[in-house]
Amino acid sequence: MLILQAERDTLLKPLLAVTGIVERRHTLPILSNVLIEKKGGQVGFLATDLEIQITTASADELVLTKTSA
Repeated sequence: MLILQAERDTLLKPLLAVTGIVERRHTLPILSNVLIEKKGGQVGFLATDLEIQITTASADELVLTKTSA
């Protein structure tokens, strides 16, 4: 399991950028989610509605840590 640690505003800015594309009442539940992944020193956020895909990345203020649970 990965734990994401960040200040509220630091996490909110990239999430708001990508969640605008995700509709709340979509017929495919997977399209109601946002992919969060770490690439190098950045944390990326990705959302799609099968027609449009949007991706953004955050600076080093977000920390992903792996836990054993």
